[in-house]
Parts: sequence; C-alpha cells; structure tokens
Amino acid sequence: MQTLAEQLICKKCDSILSLMDSYEEKRVGLASIFYVKCRTCAVISSVCTDKQHDAAGKNIHFDTNTKALVGTLNGGMGNTHLNNFLCSFNIPEFNWKTFKTHEKEVGSIMEKMAQESCKSAAKGKNKLENLARTLGISSNDAHNAIADVRMLKEIGIN
Repeated sequence: MQTLAEQLICKKCDSILSLMDSYEEKRVGLASIFYVKCRTCAVISSVCTDKQHDAAGKNIHFDTNTKALVGTLNGGMGNTHLNNFLCSFNIPEFNWKTFKTHEKEVGSIMEKMAQESCKSAAKGKNKLENLARTLGISSNDAHNAIADVRMLKEIGIN
C-alpha cells in the first residue's frame, strides 16, 4: 500500500493523484501499472502497485511476481497450479511467458541453494554417523532421536 501511495503525487505539479482518474491499466503478472491523469496539469503518470527490482541487469521485475514464482516452485507446482489457485480468488491469471521469464531469473539461484543444501546435508549426515558411533547406536536411530527432540522442542517440551 505504501508503494502505491507514494506514487500518487504528480511529478510535474505535486498535486495528489486519484486512481479514479486512471484511464488505463496494464497488468504485469500479479502487479499492475495504472496510467493516471492529473486533475491540475493533465500530465499522465504511471503508478505501479508493487516495488520492482533489477533482474540481473536484464529487465525490471515486480517483487510480487518473483515471490509468487518462488512460492509456486517451492510447493512443487507450476504455472497451471498457480493459475488454478488465483482463479479461486477471481484474480487474473499469471501469463505463462511472465512465469517463464521469472523462472529464468530465479532458476540459477535456486539451483545454487539446492547444491548448498545438499552439501550441508552431507556434512550433517557425517556428524550424525559419528554421533551414532560414539553412542553405539545405528545412524537411523540417532536420526530418529534427533527428530524426536526437535519435535518436542517445537511443542515446547524440553
């Protein structure tokens, strides 16, 4: 809301703009750009509904679209699943081209994070196996014991 509010001031005459004076809306994924005419000086201003970021020096992407893509991919879903979800809220669909563009943006980052996660898991497995040897139990039993302790801590039981 803050992002939208900050843009509702005419760049030429500093008058307050009203979305009631929008003459066009351009949808970009889940974000919109409104073209608003100033009542005082008649200059047209573009007003975006979301913050934007530079996507590796190529294009400017809306944060909401990138976040939607990351959430969709983390959930093991794709563009069709996202659109089915959006449809239930009467939100216009996320164009597959926009989805693919954002997928390219985050793909290499997600791949790097997955590799780091695998390395971290391998280190954790080695520590777990060493702990199991020290305790004289199987690594599977040690894993289950650690999982049980974590669950109890999550519940609030120490």
